[in-house]
Amino acid sequence: LDLDGEERQAAIDDWALCRQNYRVGKARARARMVEARGEGPIGSCSVSAGMPAVRSSNGRLPEITLPKFTGKVLEFPSIWAKF
Repeated sequence: LDLDGEERQAAIDDWALCRQNYRVGKARARARMVEARGEGPIGSCSVSAGMPAVRSSNGRLPEITLPKFTGKVLEFPSIWAKF
């Protein structure tokens, strides 16, 4: 882009405003997530009506043990079929 002095400054100002709005929105979203998890400030025990409830679990799946391949070629198809 080839911008003159005023156009360049206007583009810089627009970008700075956009960046600031993004940062504010991101901070608000994080604060709402923390509050919804119950990690919010003292005295914030309830979730507001405008904010959906979020489960307190970390979203991880249960651990499972995977079958081990011993190197025997005839066992491989049964192990592969589990995936």
